[in-house]
Amino acid sequence: AHDIPDNKAHLMPWRTVCEITEGLCAMGHDTRLVSLDSFNGPLAGEYLPDNSMAIRKQRQHLAMDLLALEKTDQPDVIFWPVSWRDPSFRTQALDQLSAKIVGWFPGGDYTKSSAFYALRCLGIKKAMPYIREAWAPRKKQVKRWKKYNIRQLIAMTCYTARGAVTEGYRQEDVFSIPPGREDIEKEPEAESISAEVKSWLGDRKYFLFMGPPSAIRGIFELLSAFEIAAQSDPDICLVCLFRSDAILDNEKISQRISSMAVKDRIYARWQSVSPVELNSFIKAGYVTVMPFVMVPSEIPLAVVETARWGKPVITTGPGGTGEYVENFGCAPKVGDINALAKAMLKLSNDSDFYQ
Repeated sequence: AHDIPDNKAHLMPWRTVCEITEGLCAMGHDTRLVSLDSFNGPLAGEYLPDNSMAIRKQRQHLAMDLLALEKTDQPDVIFWPVSWRDPSFRTQALDQLSAKIVGWFPGGDYTKSSAFYALRCLGIKKAMPYIREAWAPRKKQVKRWKKYNIRQLIAMTCYTARGAVTEGYRQEDVFSIPPGREDIEKEPEAESISAEVKSWLGDRKYFLFMGPPSAIRGIFELLSAFEIAAQSDPDICLVCLFRSDAILDNEKISQRISSMAVKDRIYARWQSVSPVELNSFIKAGYVTVMPFVMVPSEIPLAVVETARWGKPVITTGPGGTGEYVENFGCAPKVGDINALAKAMLKLSNDSDFYQ
């Protein structure tokens, strides 16, 4: 994986590799999590598996650190993070390794039109990784991956897996493995939502947004769509649970909410909530809405958590997350505010469709 932060390893996409590493160890496999990072040495943190480490991913160090690691650990298989925009030196660093190498897509498959929209919304600096991903020469990248022994690929979604086959991999060499939660019999722990929220809500139902206060999450599109939907449906509200681990677009979002005619039907929390409280909000909510401008890692955990409670999800398409969510929700085109508002109204007013 890349640059695993010790305090955010429980978030996607890092959570996926952390849980898989721990799961493989529990099954009896000798497995180590390695972060491609800026330093070489042990890596420790509350959410990281034991024995995790980092190696340097810079051009002048990567091949040497990989060879040293292989000599020490003698792995049978290396699961290697890939993206369409990977620089050639990163793939070439695999050339001298003897272990079997399987590529893994931690990110998504982005279209050029969605990358253009991200550019308009996020600015050149934040959108650049997605622009580079959308315009990368994919067939050339496939040839390079095969040349340096990445014979098989794993993607989180069928959408991204199909893209790899289209660009030159054999169908039998590409696998789609979506993330999930443990299959346990009891429901996750939850409580009743607070008296404060109940008093504000009354008999109305709410759409739920959860995540960092960031434009890439589509919060500004959601606020515009809710404003349209709320004018047609007096019985819907919006609850926004903003994570507080980073100050991102907080001020702009707060100003936008304050200027809205329906601001009294929006409840915003600016402090991170506990897992139990988060479950309480999902359980009491009507629909979870995550209208991403770009999905940094396909099928965010909140999608799986919401589905586990039997609640629909609205996200955006095209892309692997949108295609996945359409099995139990809606995925209007990214940036289409009217379509997003219509999806909210349809789920609110069409009980057969909701069921």
